[in-house]
Amino acid sequence: MDALKRLEVWKRGCRLSVDVYKALRACPEWGFRNQISSSALSIPSNIAEGYERESAKERLQFLKIAKGVVRRTLDPVMDWNGSRFSGAIHRP
Repeated sequence: MDALKRLEVWKRGCRLSVDVYKALRACPEWGFRNQISSSALSIPSNIAEGYERESAKERLQFLKIAKGVVRRTLDPVMDWNGSRFSGAIHRP
């Protein structure tokens, strides 16, 4: 677990999850807020699960899932709250 906590991608996923949760506190639509918050939480969760897999193929599959969830999470949030999270997916 210590090695996972050093992964920048996992840390960024955790920060994004917290940022999404905070941003949606004011959202009056409980269903939307719940779905998007849950989706955001699954990003670092998928990274962590993939990190624990034995084969590179399995690890890559979980990273691909996490990448897809980023898009599924951010698109509706950005529509609702502007482009506040665009920096979270910036590639250096």
